[in-house]
Amino acid sequence: GINAEYMGIVLFNILKREYGRDEKLYLIQRNLNLSDSRWAGVSEQQKEEYLDQELWKTDIFIDYQKQMQEDYAEQNRDSARYKTVSYTHLTLPTIYSVQISVVAVSLQKIKSQCS
Repeated sequence: GINAEYMGIVLFNILKREYGRDEKLYLIQRNLNLSDSRWAGVSEQQKEEYLDQELWKTDIFIDYQKQMQEDYAEQNRDSARYKTVSYTHLTLPTIYSVQISVVAVSLQKIKSQCS
């Protein structure tokens, strides 16, 4: 039989058939990088919101993802827990930004009294 992936290529890319609800939800799940078990935990209401936002479309999903990242950064900008600290001696082989949380702790030496 023909593989489902090849069937999808024929139906949607070559024949230009429109995606049905199931195909749209599959593409949204894939865009969000959610496993089947995690996707099963997403409420129907949230799935409907994803459909309303047309998140199966790659360009719309990329804009959505950028907006979510900006919103997250803004929410945490003023939080001391998420303050970014510059550390010039840190070299990591990655293209991703790295956040290091630093907590200030006051240490006091307790003198033991010898009698």
